[in-house]
Amino acid sequence: MDVRHNMVCLAAGLLAGLAGVASRAQADAIVAMTDWNDGSLANWSENQAWVTIANPGSGGITNSGFLQVTLDETDPLNEGLGEEWYSLVQVSAADFFTGEWKTNQWFEFNLWASNTTPDYVQVRWSADPGRVWRDTVFDSLYDNMGTQSWEHLRSSALTDYSSWDYGGGTQEQFLNDLAAIDWVGVFIWRDGAGLQVYGIDDFALMVPEPSEWLLLAVAGVISRNACRRKRKPC
Repeated sequence: MDVRHNMVCLAAGLLAGLAGVASRAQADAIVAMTDWNDGSLANWSENQAWVTIANPGSGGITNSGFLQVTLDETDPLNEGLGEEWYSLVQVSAADFFTGEWKTNQWFEFNLWASNTTPDYVQVRWSADPGRVWRDTVFDSLYDNMGTQSWEHLRSSALTDYSSWDYGGGTQEQFLNDLAAIDWVGVFIWRDGAGLQVYGIDDFALMVPEPSEWLLLAVAGVISRNACRRKRKPC
């Protein structure tokens, strides 16, 4: 038996294991974030007459403020028409992040429901008015969320258009739009016609910690080159 080969394979396995531990232990890097801790709206806006946004100046993850989104009571018959049944709060991409948008990035934020759990929640963004890319980060059919507590939500990475598909578009259009994002935002579809209040805090653009990728890459190279090599007879 080739003892050296076995030792190399063992080392590769251990390194892969350490890489996995490191990827779980180390925090991902924040590229950009709106935390609303200054008491302002941080240039976030809405354009629905039945939606009001405000910053209470306290509360939130650090008790320093958050984006409060209030949907007025509406007629239940409006649900089928989609009228007054949603809120979309958004910010200009230039006011949120001025760097280069990359496919290994994703969004994370915290959501609070005061009195009613939303039906579903999406992260949305667009560069072309005809294409609004969207990823569902909460769906009441599959996920659980309580009221009066902050829930952490995470989007898919900006890698594949199918994860953000709006019912059309191509990977080429997705990448072209990613290079020229106009705005990003959070879309909430309400559950029920009564007045509903939500909170959004620490809306962030994330990227993997570089050290995680390095460890995983090294482990993969060693494993591929060593463990797949044919063993020589003893």
